[in-house]
Amino acid sequence: MRNHYFIAIPLPEPFKEEIHGTLKGTWSSDAFKKWVHPSDYHLTLVFLGDVAPERLEELLKKLKGTLRSVPPFHLNIDETGIFGQLTQPRIYWLGLQLSEALQTLQQEVLECVKEEGLEVDTKPFKPHITLARKWNLQAPYGHKSLGLAERTFEVSKIFLYQTAPQKEPKYRPINQLLLGDA
Repeated sequence: MRNHYFIAIPLPEPFKEEIHGTLKGTWSSDAFKKWVHPSDYHLTLVFLGDVAPERLEELLKKLKGTLRSVPPFHLNIDETGIFGQLTQPRIYWLGLQLSEALQTLQQEVLECVKEEGLEVDTKPFKPHITLARKWNLQAPYGHKSLGLAERTFEVSKIFLYQTAPQKEPKYRPINQLLLGDA
């Protein structure tokens, strides 16, 4: 079995609960084929894929040194959006505003990954939290606001996550990395 990993910003538990409760009050449970488990809400910085354990150890050492110079910051929630067709979205997500601090963090993590010789996704960074997958209703998708815009939370750590596709929740944090001198 392959081990897939990614580096991401975790969300505070109260915010995960608020997102989940708001979703339940906004959409029917069958609107999308697959709802993301609330414990799995996160903001991916870099997807790593299948990486050998010894390569992960080297990457983590490099990240720990690099992240000392990246101070904690606050993230602002934006609005919901979709990837895919307007009437049949593939992904339903909650956006995050791309601040200079977030962009710096993502670039620092990306550079560490590249310096370790690991391949990375070349798509532009679009900060979002995946909430659901695959529109499931016969009627076309219609945008609904969750009313979560203007919420903020502090980012003081990131995690290396491992994916377990057959489990729920499917993402397991296996290493925590602190920002700044924390």
